[in-house]
Amino acid sequence: MKYVFIIAILFMASLVYGQNKYAIVLSSYSPDTKYEEPTGWEIANPTKGQFTEFWNDTYLVWESLLKKGYQDSEIFVHYYEGTDFVEENSNYAYRYKAIKNGYLSITDNNARWQSLKDLFEGLANGINDYPKLSTDDFLVLYVLGHGGMSGLRLPPHEPQPGRSLLWTELETYLSNIDCHKKLIIMHQCYSGTCNPFLEDSNTIIMTAANDSLETFVCDSLYYDGIDFPGDTLPGNQYEAVELEKYDTVSTSPVYRHAEFNFHYFNAINGIDPPEAYDYYQTSFRNIPFNEADVNSDNYTSINEVYEWILDYDSQIRKKPNNNHWDDPQLSDSSNIASQTSLEYPTLLSTDIPAASNITHRGLIGISKDIHVPQGSQLTIHDNAVLHLVNEANLIVDQGATLIIGDNVTITGTNSNNELIVEGNITIGENVVFNSQNNVSRIFYFENPQESIILVANTIMGSDGRFVIGNEQQAFIFTHSVIFNKKNL
Repeated sequence: MKYVFIIAILFMASLVYGQNKYAIVLSSYSPDTKYEEPTGWEIANPTKGQFTEFWNDTYLVWESLLKKGYQDSEIFVHYYEGTDFVEENSNYAYRYKAIKNGYLSITDNNARWQSLKDLFEGLANGINDYPKLSTDDFLVLYVLGHGGMSGLRLPPHEPQPGRSLLWTELETYLSNIDCHKKLIIMHQCYSGTCNPFLEDSNTIIMTAANDSLETFVCDSLYYDGIDFPGDTLPGNQYEAVELEKYDTVSTSPVYRHAEFNFHYFNAINGIDPPEAYDYYQTSFRNIPFNEADVNSDNYTSINEVYEWILDYDSQIRKKPNNNHWDDPQLSDSSNIASQTSLEYPTLLSTDIPAASNITHRGLIGISKDIHVPQGSQLTIHDNAVLHLVNEANLIVDQGATLIIGDNVTITGTNSNNELIVEGNITIGENVVFNSQNNVSRIFYFENPQESIILVANTIMGSDGRFVIGNEQQAFIFTHSVIFNKKNL
């Protein structure tokens, strides 16, 4: 028996339940901050000018989150003493001003200990004017600044040092936030010391350093033979464009990025920080940033970002007479980094494993054809939002089962997206099949011997809606519904 649902449907954003993406950008130092006692960062990265990387990279983290679909109201930027950095050079300043993206400021609050305590407790409990995160939500924490062995250094820095945020404190704050998945990225020196405290099965941690090394600013170099952090034989050296200069005068300032952050931005955004090129400029060759997307699904997973950084962070080489280098770390105990991106907290591009029972929740993207094989079960959890992107299809093989929970919205974004069911399917209440840009959808239910289970036993079409029984929001197709059932 083959069930064919031909649907031309409207985008129904109002029916999407809460699968929100939140982000915290924590940056505790300003470019013009001066210190009486130099830190590891200053020792490793001396400059006669400002440490512009502290503002540049804070801004670029915020901007890249906007590009990946995060709402500014759901990005909490805690920067230094609570106001955006202002630079006199107008050309440079415009690139790193909020107004470039249509906002007056990117900074929401300062990076002092009490403000951060209020933030974390607010997200855990829905207090202090912060939303309470739910079990379907995704949280990104990106930390920039100076680190220590036991935690993060926070302002004020003069005349007396501010209180640090200890790893034990951050562990408690994050564990109290009940969300589906967390992504933590840290660029500061000794950032790997956080891993034993913050690791858990639903958390991915990517750091620029291990637990004993500093991290470095861009060096404008590329090497073609670095095989591992600390490599003493990095291969041939080439020049690379990594710093920014906004005036042709030879004495004009050069603006910097941390090496780890620079390559992270390239991989995530697919364009360089000045937004001029979609390739990494080196005297060896121009390397397209889309090469970071190894499986060519138009989305760069966190694992792909990490691999790109390992390939192009020239500061991971061991320098002569120097026992310090970048040593990026990836903590991923549940092996979920390859199925996580900034756009989609769950990104599926490979088949469901054989003989498995897998559940996914929250915001889900399917970027390539995937099969639920015989003997396996895939459950789309209650309240989930699932997008079929590119020309991806979800195929449920004979002997396999797809369970769609209550209040799920499935959206096709391309006219070739299909949900093909040759096995068993169970569809919950208030399930919405949706389409962007009014493209026609065809869902095939090929079910020769297996079961289709709905929440009621009466199927009818009425007034452009497909409903089950008397529950008018049980199973919804909007606009121009054609139902056709025939024997093959």
